[in-house]
Amino acid sequence: MKGALPEFPCLESRLFQDWTFNGGSWHNGPRKGELIPVKNTAPGQIVILTTRRPDQSEGERQIIGAYEIGKIDAQYNLTATPNNRIRLTKQQSELLPFWRYFRNAKPGMEWKTGLFRYLKPEQVHTILTDMATVCGETRAGAAAEALLVKHFSGTQPAPPAGALKGKLPAGKEAAIARKYPGGEGPDHLALKEWVAHNPAAVGLPRNSKYDLEHLFTSGDCVDILFTLPTGQFAVVEIETRFPFPGAHQAIKYRALQAAARSWRLSDNRVTAILVAWDFDASTLQFCRRYNIETWKCRSGSAGTRIKTQT
Repeated sequence: MKGALPEFPCLESRLFQDWTFNGGSWHNGPRKGELIPVKNTAPGQIVILTTRRPDQSEGERQIIGAYEIGKIDAQYNLTATPNNRIRLTKQQSELLPFWRYFRNAKPGMEWKTGLFRYLKPEQVHTILTDMATVCGETRAGAAAEALLVKHFSGTQPAPPAGALKGKLPAGKEAAIARKYPGGEGPDHLALKEWVAHNPAAVGLPRNSKYDLEHLFTSGDCVDILFTLPTGQFAVVEIETRFPFPGAHQAIKYRALQAAARSWRLSDNRVTAILVAWDFDASTLQFCRRYNIETWKCRSGSAGTRIKTQT
């Protein structure tokens, strides 16, 4: 903006203060200046709030909040109920791209004109489910859960069916974001993908099937879960320079996979493997104590199993 800041420049400027929104007004034509009614809604229905920054493309539009409508006045203002108002953080919004859930009648991700779109109940259900997963044990997560219970209790959400393809499920993206708060390093990613596509490099059958960043019900995700031809499993944790934290992670993931199969936590049908560029003596001693295989490996070459000694 140039010059003095207007007292009320736009609806968005006070959105999370007033918790109200409307369809705006006509800018051109014979109805210029008239309010645009939001007809297909009513108190008790849910508003999903989205935005994109000026430097983002339309395909990068994000969901930034939600609320349940408490009242609609003569100016078509959709005002929130006092409860279950959801304002997402920047990090949470980045995990909820709008076009994952919505598609136009014609191909493409274009908003074009107008301030609102109508969503189907199943789309709202899926969005709130992913919102609750992404937000976890926060006020926003609790509000999303409350709306789910009130409006969709007892039913399973449909998978996202929007125009945006190739995105990981929101729950897995959230787990990866927690696991790598500063982003996954290129060396770690290269080694992880090398091992996933070359299981023989760490002593596993060549035809083992992999799942990168396998997500457990707990919200944890292991770097690689291998399903072996025998029906057994291997959880593989990848480290590069500092392997000791990964040894603890490997113990956790082995137990989680056993629990997912309703097996004893010590069941030998789940093998724990720690892969790193190199190992120090204390990490090797720890892995021996807790029966974790240790493999010295770099991307592009076969690994060498390090035999742990007493």
